[in-house]
Amino acid sequence: MALTDLFENRAHEVVPIKAERVFDSCSDKDCLADLPVTLDSGVLPAQYTMVKCKNVWVENVTINVEPLNFNRGFFSVDATYIFRVELCAYEKPTSQPVKLFGTAYTSKNCILYGSDISTNSFSTEIGAFPNPNIMNSCTAEDIKLPTATVQVAKPVVLDAKIGTYYWGDNCHHHHHPPHHHDCGCGDNRHGSDPSTLEYQLPNPNTKLVYITLGLFSVIELSRPVTVLASTYEYTIPTKECHNLSESPCKAFDKLCFPVDEFSPQTLPASAGCGC
Repeated sequence: MALTDLFENRAHEVVPIKAERVFDSCSDKDCLADLPVTLDSGVLPAQYTMVKCKNVWVENVTINVEPLNFNRGFFSVDATYIFRVELCAYEKPTSQPVKLFGTAYTSKNCILYGSDISTNSFSTEIGAFPNPNIMNSCTAEDIKLPTATVQVAKPVVLDAKIGTYYWGDNCHHHHHPPHHHDCGCGDNRHGSDPSTLEYQLPNPNTKLVYITLGLFSVIELSRPVTVLASTYEYTIPTKECHNLSESPCKAFDKLCFPVDEFSPQTLPASAGCGC
């Protein structure tokens, strides 16, 4: 008997269930250019002239949710991404690399609709409330914040380079590339000809590592709600549990030959992204 026939022959009812409803969400494809890397070992030694980024992963995301006073039901979501970076540093291209680790940061803001309620929720589930990833703000109004969730894919490493840190008459201690500011600092991290740049008070003993990442992320605002859903009787799985009792070679013999792994794939005509 098919599973659909089994459902049709059994009585069903409408019951209330608790669910986390997503009221609003957004997705982004961000190019994070020239993020400074804070090395665990401190400043990059002067003898290293080249770096390669071996691996980057998102270690944590801290989230802050603030209500918008001018638009009730909407919230400002600030997400700070913390990246762990694994680098290979070279004195020259043919030398043996040295492995280094560091941390990079970036922040992102978006405005989403999170609905508006004025009731408190309590639960016997330990740790259910409050959400540890949300830092509640001090507001005059008693506003109940929605739950913010950030989903992020593994970052794509696009570039890694060494930049020299400079002081200028109108410059301060920047942790970002100088071209992001209007202080006129000299910069030779982008392959420019040093003779065409005006350097101010160089400090050759201070070098910084910058990485450029591609990041895909989804941000959601949700609240617990009670909804009605159709249910059927409880059922027992019909699939039996099997142990792998046969020899490894017999199990391997049942595997199909991976033809696709040995067949170079061509780019479909419709797969172009305009790059």
